[in-house]
Amino acid sequence: MFLAYDGDKVGRKLENLLIENDEQLIEVFAKEVLKALCKLENSLLNEGCKVIFASGDSVLAKSNTQFDFEKIDRQYGGITFSLGVGETPLEAMLALKKAKSNGSGEYCQFSLQGYEL
Repeated sequence: MFLAYDGDKVGRKLENLLIENDEQLIEVFAKEVLKALCKLENSLLNEGCKVIFASGDSVLAKSNTQFDFEKIDRQYGGITFSLGVGETPLEAMLALKKAKSNGSGEYCQFSLQGYEL
């Protein structure tokens, strides 16, 4: 099972801070995002997941065992993450797109089984 996380509204918030032209606020926000990403990564590692990618405001992880992924927080401070779950990285990414379209901090599972590519 693959888990694809992406920070909600992180890009928009950064863009807004850049427009405000406040270097100090940008730095504070960057540290907040990094702290949230590290906490999410550690939560996944503690559940026995393999973290394949963790950078910016995104994480891709793999679990060879079934576990309740809802046990892992999707909010750290002011940063929320949406989650997509699938049996392949592609399915997880497509599920993530669907989750993000539903709002902040949402999750979705998706399978291509039954779809013809």
